[in-house]
Amino acid sequence: MIDYKQMQTMTIEPNKSFVWPKGLRLVSNENVTIVLPGALIRNGEQIGTILKTSDGTEIGFEESKNPDELFTRIILKVSKGNEICINRATQAMLVCESELPITFQVED
Repeated sequence: MIDYKQMQTMTIEPNKSFVWPKGLRLVSNENVTIVLPGALIRNGEQIGTILKTSDGTEIGFEESKNPDELFTRIILKVSKGNEICINRATQAMLVCESELPITFQVED
């Protein structure tokens, strides 16, 4: 098992799913878009209890047609230098036109 919190950086391949461990805080080295599953936010929860971001991070939602889900996707537009922390383990995807991996700083 990888101890992500011991890492100083994390390199993520674009347009491929990756595991985002609970509590891992990443700082973006570039302007990026990250897509999270809508099921991350459960009925009755507020997004701020699950997702912590720097000011300036844009958060968008794709509404679900399924009555058991609020959203199908959560879309984060993260500026260079902004940090993101998710308080629940999930899958995520870095979406960009480049095929080159993007490196994020891992913070405590």
